[in-house]
Amino acid sequence: MAILLFLLRLIGWVLLAVLLLLLVALLIPLGVRFVYRPGSVRATACYGPLRFTLWPRKGQPEALKKPASAAPPGQTVRKTVDGEQASVTVEVKPAKKSGLPFGISARIDAAMQLLSNDPMAFARCMLGHTGWLGRHLLRSVRVSGLDIFWTVTADEASATAELFGAEMALANNLLALVQQYIRVQSDRLWLEPDFTGERAGERIVSFRLTSCAAVLLWLVIRLLHRLWKDPQLQPAAKA
Repeated sequence: MAILLFLLRLIGWVLLAVLLLLLVALLIPLGVRFVYRPGSVRATACYGPLRFTLWPRKGQPEALKKPASAAPPGQTVRKTVDGEQASVTVEVKPAKKSGLPFGISARIDAAMQLLSNDPMAFARCMLGHTGWLGRHLLRSVRVSGLDIFWTVTADEASATAELFGAEMALANNLLALVQQYIRVQSDRLWLEPDFTGERAGERIVSFRLTSCAAVLLWLVIRLLHRLWKDPQLQPAAKA
């Protein structure tokens, strides 16, 4: 009896530790950092102390060329040679369809059927869900560490001055518009006229988009629930 109680307590402590770790993992901020310089763009995903480079991607080996006699998936090619004449017999096999559990395959088929029968209705359906997701993402995303240094250069000094004024007004309007929807914390916002053209390459735009992993997970779950309950994506009733 004492051993059984000890095992139950041990299992309870292990489950509690797993739940605490899961809670901490969901509370860790998740973000993406973008850095732009002339001729260079870099994007890095951040999750706590972890960093993953999204762009530029590492070089990938060239794709192997398929042999000319390769058959498309689901087909078997049989070649027979009779003297100087050759004939090719193609035997088409039906593709195997792997069914997903919980009726997911049926809903995917219903979505593809809607796309085939009424593309505009499918587009309106998807835009409705993506619009809902976009509005909620804007509320949960925060821009931090916004750093912009931009030089304005034209052929002549007068054109540089005019272009500088136009870009300054555009930058202020864009910043005011973005701040209406997203929380923005800026470190440096600096536009500078370059009358000589010697500082054209001194430009940088960097910022970090952050959100809580728990909020993103909750939005994904709600989006999947919306798609699951959408009447236009329901599978056809079987007779």
